Amino acid sequence: MAREILFRGKRLSDDVWTTGYLFPQSYRGKNKWFVAECVRNGSIQGFEVIPYTIGEYTGLLDKNGNKIFEGDIVECVSWNEYFSDPTTGKVMEPFRRKMEVVFMAGGFKLVEHLPQPCKDNVWNMIVEGDLTVIGNIHDNPELLCQN
Repeated sequence: MAREILFRGKRLSDDVWTTGYLFPQSYRGKNKWFVAECVRNGSIQGFEVIPYTIGEYTGLLDKNGNKIFEGDIVECVSWNEYFSDPTTGKVMEPFRRKMEVVFMAGGFKLVEHLPQPCKDNVWNMIVEGDLTVIGNIHDNPELLCQN
């Protein structure tokens, strides 16, 4: 089954997010990036986007039905909640983690940024599960752990 190929980026003109198909254009020796989206009347319009804000759609949705893009910050439940305290038998409280969605090593990953000198935790992103998009690295970088 093929996944939907979409990109998003912040428009250069007004910092508004736009989602659609990504295409480059070279003009006077400078590369520019555009996202073409369907506008109200059904026509397609290309918007120049800020290159470092471009992110690809993972093909997955969060638990609220929102598309998850590269560069999103997601919150998910830790597996610790499925274990119980051996002394009391009481189920442990859920532990929420905030992670960045990145594309690396040929796939989408969830990266939990940890304070130095700890090494960041990295997981393969293969199922939607209990993920909630809570922001993105461009608009909400403060949501991630600061070193």
